[in-house]
Amino acid sequence: MAAWKWILFIYYFLPINGQILNMMKPKTIRVHKFSTCPGHEKDLLVVKNVQIAFSNRINLISAQVLIRETLHEDIKIKLVLNRCKSREALDSCEKYQNINMNHFCGILNDDNKPWSPFLKMCDPPFACPFKKGVYSFRNGTFDGSAVGHLPVSGWYWIVTAFMVGEKSDRTLGCVNFDGQIVSA
Repeated sequence: MAAWKWILFIYYFLPINGQILNMMKPKTIRVHKFSTCPGHEKDLLVVKNVQIAFSNRINLISAQVLIRETLHEDIKIKLVLNRCKSREALDSCEKYQNINMNHFCGILNDDNKPWSPFLKMCDPPFACPFKKGVYSFRNGTFDGSAVGHLPVSGWYWIVTAFMVGEKSDRTLGCVNFDGQIVSA
């Protein structure tokens, strides 16, 4: 039987009506929100004027990052992951996991990360050590297919990222980003 006939068979005749075919589609993350955390607007690092578009599995993000003083230390990132049943049911959110990453400056500018194309669209260049100033990102891309293979489908995710000085242990900034895994 030709391959296209098998695909039609799976889609139309299995009792789950094509859900297997949907599971085989590539996945990506769709970012819905990216902002400074409430109560952190006066931090040393804040995100402003964010615009997000999603097209062909790619998130296009424009934003400004304000750094109020030069940061002379490496950064550790503390991620707080919450999952919700859907974007419309935010009252269903529950804490999922915390993730800590030390020495973030060491991986920030790696050319092979999902955020690498985004960072290349920054003026002036966004790199450690972070210097005081306003950094503008215009139509930076974030390819969410890199995280689409993780077993996190079926949830709406709210992630809070705290940027903390490795030596001083002070909070330098906090951003929220919300999104979900979608079929590409």
